[in-house]
Amino acid sequence: MEEYITRAEQLKQHLLLRGPKQQLRQRLLLSETSPAPSTSPLKPVKRAAPPTTAATPLSRSPVCLSPHGTPMNAAAEAGNSTSRPEADAAEGERIKQKIVHAILAEKPRFKWSDVAGLESAKEALQEAIILPSRFPSLFTGERRPWRGILLYGPPGTGKTFLAKALAAEADATILSVSAADLVSKWQGESEKLVRSLFEVARDRRPSIIFIDEIDSMCGSRSESDSESSRRMKTEFLIQMQGINFDLSQVLVLGATNTPWALDAAIRRRFSGSDISVLVRDALFEPIRRCRSASAFKQVQLNGRTFYTPCQPDDPDPTTRQMLLMSVPGDRLLPPEVTVEDFRNALFHARPSVSPEDLRMHVNWTEQFGLEGS
Repeated sequence: MEEYITRAEQLKQHLLLRGPKQQLRQRLLLSETSPAPSTSPLKPVKRAAPPTTAATPLSRSPVCLSPHGTPMNAAAEAGNSTSRPEADAAEGERIKQKIVHAILAEKPRFKWSDVAGLESAKEALQEAIILPSRFPSLFTGERRPWRGILLYGPPGTGKTFLAKALAAEADATILSVSAADLVSKWQGESEKLVRSLFEVARDRRPSIIFIDEIDSMCGSRSESDSESSRRMKTEFLIQMQGINFDLSQVLVLGATNTPWALDAAIRRRFSGSDISVLVRDALFEPIRRCRSASAFKQVQLNGRTFYTPCQPDDPDPTTRQMLLMSVPGDRLLPPEVTVEDFRNALFHARPSVSPEDLRMHVNWTEQFGLEGS
């Protein structure tokens, strides 16, 4: 018969629970100031009782307790120990100090030459952090440095060693963190730590955020994830997207042995394969030709002398045998972008969304959604 009884009929007893009256609150406040001296005046307690109408025992304690166990005068007069903005500012500063400890005080003693092989990886890292600081005039408009690079591979292939070499070569602030630095047992603190991590990186740019074993904190989202884990991943996505923030001169460098375990949205923040990324990759081809050149010749432009890459046997009398890092930072003139550069970028492009993810979206749209095109 119970299945035929409505919920309203099941809840026949309705009890209204009111807060304690002012006289009872005075007694509660007096009891919470224990062990207070027997000579303690009652006026502070009487002043603190009216503002605590809806206060719970947990929130009453900071109102009535002082280091000596007596009512706090400021709290008794105002009904609260500190204002909300001041408390939030103090909490934010405390969390930010935890992130500041992750800054490398002493850079590793490595060089690019200490890393055997991995030439493509070293070139990508140079494009992301070293060349923009050396030749800032080249990285304007759509030709922006990469904001995220993911180092992946089996254990022992040099991912962490490569990150150490970058930390030694780059003139930037290095923040080295792991899941242990960002995951907290306190509710809501993990996402605050992630937000503070990017705030510190923006305040100290140029900077590099290195997250070792990033899959341990940014794995694929599932129904078994806790609410805290979901909020932390969401905050990480928001910070990496940089819609409301300026992430220029901030590089997020992740390392993992299992890239397939990463959440699809996190993985796309590191790779990206839309049209704008494809165009930007093509715009980087002239810079790559400058980087691989072993000779440069002088070009006169607007009354100034610039250097542009050329063949070592170029007949131009101003041809000099030199490498890119020997060219003055404001005197480099890269070659023009060609159609072949776009073809190469298209050939090397890879999708950032798997066919399985696309099929899941199609199936969900057929059942619940609506086509937007």
